[in-house]
Amino acid sequence: MRNFLSKLWPWSLIVYVLVFAFGVEIAIFGYPLLWIFDANVTYTIQWSLAFIMVILWPVSITTALAHDIEKKEN
Repeated sequence: MRNFLSKLWPWSLIVYVLVFAFGVEIAIFGYPLLWIFDANVTYTIQWSLAFIMVILWPVSITTALAHDIEKKEN
């Protein structure tokens, strides 16, 4: 299990950073979603991204710890 989580570490970090950057961009500018949807849908998407980030944060930390432990043992 630790080996599998160790291999997921860079990908979980990349996904977290992309979701974070997209969420911040929407929060500051509202683009590109306001071109397509109204403000209520954009607000709902923003909250969904926040919940995804709450889930991805511990996943990224867990995979980083597994990566460090795996690296130390090798």
